[in-house]
Amino acid sequence: MLCADLRLLFSDQTGITAMSPWPLSVPMVQNISFQEFQTFSDARVLVAIGITAVPLLLLGPFSVVGWLISGLVALLLLSVQLRTEVRADGICLRYWPLHRTFRHIPWSDIERCEAVEYDSLQRFGGWGLRVRPGEVAYNVGGRRGVRIRRSGQRSVLIGSESPDEFLAAVEEQVAAE
Repeated sequence: MLCADLRLLFSDQTGITAMSPWPLSVPMVQNISFQEFQTFSDARVLVAIGITAVPLLLLGPFSVVGWLISGLVALLLLSVQLRTEVRADGICLRYWPLHRTFRHIPWSDIERCEAVEYDSLQRFGGWGLRVRPGEVAYNVGGRRGVRIRRSGQRSVLIGSESPDEFLAAVEEQVAAE
């Protein structure tokens, strides 16, 4: 599964079009009807940081390499951000720092959207950017999200803390089309 995840990171096999705003800038988009920012901010981050501290114990209490590894993993986990937007032209998402640009799913590609509950650990083997046959998941925690079924392409599951608002914004935009 790790190899599939890495291939997905370095090539856009998801079928989702990449957009071009600079990674740290706020895009100049006017018609955003829903916007959500999510980060790893719970006990899982502390557990992962604790696990990376094992090299400190194995390499010695004053190991510069061990401290460096733990610090880099902590910075990476604390910088991860899932940004989701429902815009007039489709659904956009960015999983920073893995995606430098937004991934865009145009309305014409979407067959159906639905709010779902899922167990990320059981279904995908964990959190983050996950790939299964026929499905791509973007999540940072929780058990709820929105599944987007696309015509002739992989489904996309986007974790959300407020899937009902997300789905309402999608339905509003589809009705306006």
